[in-house]
Amino acid sequence: MPVRATSQQAYQDYLYQFDLYRQKYSDFQVAKNAYDKFNTLESQSTALSATKYMLSQRDLLLHAYLVYLYERVGEQQGITTVNRQLYQSLLSSELAFLETQSGLVSSINSIDDATTTSEQLESHYQVLQATIREIIAVISLGQMAVIAQNFNSQVTAAQNIFSMNSGTISADKKSMINNWIQQISNKQSLYQSKISEINASATDLTSSTDATDLDSKFTVVLTKIGEAKQYLTDSIANLGEVASALQYVN
Repeated sequence: MPVRATSQQAYQDYLYQFDLYRQKYSDFQVAKNAYDKFNTLESQSTALSATKYMLSQRDLLLHAYLVYLYERVGEQQGITTVNRQLYQSLLSSELAFLETQSGLVSSINSIDDATTTSEQLESHYQVLQATIREIIAVISLGQMAVIAQNFNSQVTAAQNIFSMNSGTISADKKSMINNWIQQISNKQSLYQSKISEINASATDLTSSTDATDLDSKFTVVLTKIGEAKQYLTDSIANLGEVASALQYVN
């Protein structure tokens, strides 16, 4: 499903904020290195200023990405109303957290203040990342749900055509088509089973004990998403063969 204008705009803003963050982080590193080396009042002042700019831009970057995800969740038709409300509510809470964090950054007056403020975000970062990755999985599930719904309708249509013309189809061809439809049905079952696994694995992301555990669990989710997509792709290709066979009845 193509991304509509709202999320496109949000994504462009995210890219813009990312470019700014890279620059602000580079400036911060230069200023920090100078302060560590010279430890003068001037280098301290420059480092503090660069740190505040970097922390502020980090909040803006994360904020922009969460807004992008919020729009994607709102636009993705395959996400249920209940899940849409749930995940947009989670994103709203995270956006509110970042806005509070931005207020703290603006009140920084010392290097110690900057360290404390940064640590507050960093201590929350795993929760934020788990939420982000769960929502990425939900968006992928929504995309597949739209395709699967359309595919299921096409399967039903093909079965109806087959049933209506069964009397004019040769026994050999009827057996072949029946076999193909059964193979499609088997792959549909495998697909649905994989979707259930993805839902369970995505929900489990929030129970991750640390960043490494989160990365490992998210890799599993992505692998299962790839497997589900392959089942769906194979089924669509198989249905194309059935459709071709039904074009000519013997």
